Amino acid sequence: MHSSECNEFYLKDEFVLDVWGKFACFTRPTSKVERVTYDVMTPSAARGVVEAIYWKPEGFYYQITKIEVMKPIRYINIPRTELKAKLNDKGEIEPLYTKSGSEENTIRHTLYLRDVYYRIYGKIVCSDKDMKHKFYAHLERRIRKGQCHHQPSLGTRECMAYFSYPKEEMKPLDLSAHLGEMLYDVFDFSSVSDVTKGEKVEILNTTKKSNNVKKLVKPRGFIAQLVNGAMYVPNCTQVYHMDKVGDNYV
Repeated sequence: MHSSECNEFYLKDEFVLDVWGKFACFTRPTSKVERVTYDVMTPSAARGVVEAIYWKPEGFYYQITKIEVMKPIRYINIPRTELKAKLNDKGEIEPLYTKSGSEENTIRHTLYLRDVYYRIYGKIVCSDKDMKHKFYAHLERRIRKGQCHHQPSLGTRECMAYFSYPKEEMKPLDLSAHLGEMLYDVFDFSSVSDVTKGEKVEILNTTKKSNNVKKLVKPRGFIAQLVNGAMYVPNCTQVYHMDKVGDNYV
């Protein structure tokens, strides 16, 4: 039996929410040292925001279908002093400090997006219709109440994200542009797209470190375009493999 609660998301088989923040950094995989952001939020970053709001590891995953840009694309470059040294796994672990004039210090630049606002569209992929209704109901309720399991972020943890039900006064930009190659997702969800098979349901949980999750780490990419302020995202079977160029994936 379906819940008596009105579930707009389930009726449309689509969820939608607004996300915004002061800064965002959706790091390009090709950036090894200097962190350079994509021009628009990546689908994997959008999925991470939704998973921070509501996530259950059994039997479903989020598929992002569209991302709308609601504010002009602006950048800010911030240099920071960072350490080149790594913690020593052997012996006692001692804290690392930045010292003036130290050879271990280095200046690294990060190109952020500033004052961003996005509208995320997506759907829940699940084989059980009754459970799908409940998943949509939980997600819709948590978005309306502003509840989350942990604070969502816009690419990196230091870029705090805020979210709400869509605001009618916010409209997409009248902007069209070719964005080039973009990271679709770190995980290959095409291998688990058939959630009707019980043996594949377990590895849908990408939040736990396990051998099954490691097998899913296959970065995928797609050619992104912005059409009237909207970036349409293909499904997981219509993307291609990206060679690992850098150490950062968003």
